[in-house]
Amino acid sequence: MKPKVEKIIYITYYNSRYNTMSNYRIALDSYWLCNSNLVESSMIYNFLLENGHKLTTDPSKADFIIISTCGVTNYMHNHYRTLIRKYLSIKKKDAQLIVYGCMVKIAPEKLNLKDIDLISFDDRHKFNDLFYKKKKIEEIPLICDDKTYRKLIEMKKILYRKCFGNEKITSFSWTLQFFLFPKIFSFFSKRIKIKYGRFARLLLHKNKIFIQISRGCNYNCSYCAIKRAKGNPVSIATEDIIKNIRKIYHPSKTLVLVADDCAMYGVDTNSNLIKLIYEINKSFPGCKFDLSFIHPRYIQRFPDELINLFKNVNIESVQIPLQSGSNRILKKMRRYYDVKKVLKIIEKIKKTSPQTLFLAHFIIGHPGETTRDFIKTLKSSKYFDFSYPIPYSDMERTHSFQLPNKKTIFTINIRFYFSILFMSFVLLYKLYQDDFLKDELEK
Repeated sequence: MKPKVEKIIYITYYNSRYNTMSNYRIALDSYWLCNSNLVESSMIYNFLLENGHKLTTDPSKADFIIISTCGVTNYMHNHYRTLIRKYLSIKKKDAQLIVYGCMVKIAPEKLNLKDIDLISFDDRHKFNDLFYKKKKIEEIPLICDDKTYRKLIEMKKILYRKCFGNEKITSFSWTLQFFLFPKIFSFFSKRIKIKYGRFARLLLHKNKIFIQISRGCNYNCSYCAIKRAKGNPVSIATEDIIKNIRKIYHPSKTLVLVADDCAMYGVDTNSNLIKLIYEINKSFPGCKFDLSFIHPRYIQRFPDELINLFKNVNIESVQIPLQSGSNRILKKMRRYYDVKKVLKIIEKIKKTSPQTLFLAHFIIGHPGETTRDFIKTLKSSKYFDFSYPIPYSDMERTHSFQLPNKKTIFTINIRFYFSILFMSFVLLYKLYQDDFLKDELEK
């Protein structure tokens, strides 16, 4: 008898067919380009193995297919609808498809499909109803070592080949920006080839371990829907973070602190990010850090503390979602900081910690963005070692969805691809500089 599937979003009922002590074959589809999704997928992966289940890369033979989703843009929503339909068409008749993660709460109307179950972050305990035998999912830490990372990537590639006939797991524009232009020039210059390798290791998660420190944020940016899925900040206790690090730490690995906004760490526990990093560095002397996402407002509020932190701790890279080089657009985005002040502080930090790579995110084509605003964004990108331009996505139920003066898709795409070219050549220029990543040349 086929299990009853409710179409009500967020709440799914399973009958006794799945409440057994069987060992299931499970296909796990993760999204490795998002660090938060990566540690969530790693947790599910380890939870399934701890309870005696088998991971399979053949969705047609799986008892369950679990898709860990990203809901950051409409492009991702459409991608997952296509992916879900593919899995529904090739799965066994009695197999169950579970959709997990951000998209469940961000765009539930796009998941109103027959024969799928939805589990949000808040409903994570429902995995216990299906798969628990020895260890509950709450007992599995939100960490990912490089072995698990490689396994998740390997499974993803095979699953994509089964669904789409190829192993493509990155977007064309991302591949164009990172792999095409810099790599072409690396063939003509040994200097660029060596330094480019550092970027490859950085952006492709080589030799890294991932530790989640918090989830959620306090801000309400106009374009962002992630808060609907993640909520307000929930920080993991410092002692638990250090305990989790001990499980996978190695001095040769770079420790990536994972959060929707690292700067939000401790706002709910009377602690803060800087204090956490010092505590980790005390427990693991010489530890190398990557900080994924620090809100520019935090940089503007605590410049001296951050300058001292970068001076005393080995921070290999930091991602700063500046989002625009125009203060006028930032106000429309509900992001309240001054671009010039933030960039000035970043320049001071660079002098203190020249080995640190500074990465930035920029949203291209936000409602109201003029050509002048766009040029300011391009100029701001020159302050960073690598920049990710992201085309604006008009998400329903966000504040920006209601704003006037929206850009056409044509205008957004023109500006987006121009920004890719510009930011790629900024990177090439930096790779040519004598003092940029000179430690790589000396090895």
